[in-house]
Amino acid sequence: MIKSDREHWSYSQINQFLKICPLQFAFQRLFRMQPEFVTENMPFGSAIHRTAEYFWAKRVKGQDVTSDELAALFADVWQREVADTPNLRFQRGDFDSLLSQGQQLIRVYRENIPDDLDIVGFNVPFQVPLIDRQGEVLEKPLVGEIDLLVRHGDRLCAVELKTAGQRYSESKLASDLQPTVYLYALRIMGHENSFFRWDVLVKTKTPAFEQYSVSRTEHDFHRLVELVRYAEIMINSGLFLPNDGSSFCPGCGYQTACQNWHLSDSPEPAPACQLAHA
Repeated sequence: MIKSDREHWSYSQINQFLKICPLQFAFQRLFRMQPEFVTENMPFGSAIHRTAEYFWAKRVKGQDVTSDELAALFADVWQREVADTPNLRFQRGDFDSLLSQGQQLIRVYRENIPDDLDIVGFNVPFQVPLIDRQGEVLEKPLVGEIDLLVRHGDRLCAVELKTAGQRYSESKLASDLQPTVYLYALRIMGHENSFFRWDVLVKTKTPAFEQYSVSRTEHDFHRLVELVRYAEIMINSGLFLPNDGSSFCPGCGYQTACQNWHLSDSPEPAPACQLAHA
């Protein structure tokens, strides 16, 4: 990802504040609190990504990697990721069961990627201005990194590799902000005919591979910029409410702080500039 001293927005910041939990956003990004624990989702997802990146790098060089080689690589990366993750708490499975699951998933991934995949780049960084429908440029730019950029005929496709416990719903495909953010960035960069695709490794009993292609419209891009504008207003107000009952609550490492949130005076938010490196 592009490293910038300038204040900025990212998909993860926008999604965390608007979709996950404003209070979690504040604990992590403004108050700089350390979480009590981290679930296996973070090192597991990272191990899948690091393994896939090796595969992509070989493909760019015109070389191939077998599913057996990728499974062996995942085992090494998974061990390192677990060792490097402090306060790790396993919630679904243990080291060995997740090792087996990860190896199955990466095999499924390799077996479903066509040999003629035209990779333009991977871990592709971007930094673009946020421009509203009147042409006004917001103060903070949009910064991010696209997992994989591939070419389909005369179109670019931004691909995000994910693991998930179930197949994606129609509502997620229609409203999730990640395609909007990445396609907005590509549009500003001059690639107006691009589309977005999730490559999803589904952690079902028999691992599955699903691809979901989506597009976004000018209406979606204008809505994104307005969401960011109002998110900034809300953050600057210093009012951060918990999203009680969210499906994200069980895996949140700020549970104790959240439970005690209403028992003490709310701390003043950190200056907005401190959000830049979060």
